[in-house]
Amino acid sequence: MQRFLKIFLSLMLLILPVVTFAVGETDSKPTIQTRLIGNDFYAVGQNVNLSEEVGDDAFLIGAMVNASSKVGGDLTAAGSNVTLSSEIGDDLRAAGSNLVITSKVAGSVLLAGATVTVSDTASFGADSKIAAGVVNFSGKSIGSLDIMGGTVNFSGAVEGDLKISAKEQLVISPNAKVTGKLIYTAKEKLDIPAGVAKEVLYLPSESKTTPQEGDLVASIKGFSIWAKAFSSLIFFIAGMFVLGLLGKASTTIAETARNQVWQSALTGALLFLLPVFLGLLLLATGVGSIVGVFVLLGWIALLLMGGVLSGFIVGSFVWKQTPDITYGKKLLVLLIGLVIAAALSFIPKFGGLLSFLIFIYSVGVVALAKLALYKAAKKAKLI
Repeated sequence: MQRFLKIFLSLMLLILPVVTFAVGETDSKPTIQTRLIGNDFYAVGQNVNLSEEVGDDAFLIGAMVNASSKVGGDLTAAGSNVTLSSEIGDDLRAAGSNLVITSKVAGSVLLAGATVTVSDTASFGADSKIAAGVVNFSGKSIGSLDIMGGTVNFSGAVEGDLKISAKEQLVISPNAKVTGKLIYTAKEKLDIPAGVAKEVLYLPSESKTTPQEGDLVASIKGFSIWAKAFSSLIFFIAGMFVLGLLGKASTTIAETARNQVWQSALTGALLFLLPVFLGLLLLATGVGSIVGVFVLLGWIALLLMGGVLSGFIVGSFVWKQTPDITYGKKLLVLLIGLVIAAALSFIPKFGGLLSFLIFIYSVGVVALAKLALYKAAKKAKLI
């Protein structure tokens, strides 16, 4: 589960307007909060520079992100402008408005952004994927490579199959080299030089909407992104107050989320459905109407608490909580979790379902954590 969340942390581009707060000019002096957990390195701030070697995984979030030192494990980075030249021992996951990659990556690569540039000094060691508005690729991929973009300029080398989908423009250089199949989707069929690939397959793109319809769809999608960004900011602010009120009790919530996964999921599903029926049933009777009101109010309060703490609960899988963790680090966990949850919501077809499951799971976690706190207080004879 922890590795699953690490992978999707790379999709934070989807709510970067919240993370970066629409940063224009930034101070050249790094302003970061860092934490070292074992051999893993975490850094969050306006300007983040990784200039010291990291033994295992590294997570970098900021408006401006630069990484030049060696990373022994995975590197996950997100920001407005991300420049990576590190030697990476495992996988790379990065998202940002503008990505520039010159790194040698031993494992697979997942990149998402407005503009992604992979230089001729960059190399990927396994199957990789890139999605961006503009993709400029001149590096090398040892393994299959999938590229999706509006405009794609390809002049690199792929030791495997290359799949390219370009909605606006596709340019494949005569110097490009593909040892496997070259499969591309574009508005028009290209004249691919014979030496580029042994086998070429063209899939014509299909346009089912008029330009006006396309503009409308783009506007709706843009509004959806900003709406989710705004809601994430609201949840972050609400979470700040709730975590402040909970104090050390937040550790119990985090431990419940990690240690009682299936119990939390089942509890959340039951509590999402049963109380509303019970409350309505009591309201229908004259004697139990007052009890029904309290049941429904308690149910609403539980749902709100689960929604507000869902980011903190998701983030707890990435950053393990300890009883002595500071309030500021709790807020960082909350921010990381909200970014992950928002990113998951944008997955085609399944995004809404994943968001609903996270909500249900969070409700179950809050309920079980409250029960655990009640038992502990009763055992200590505090109640």
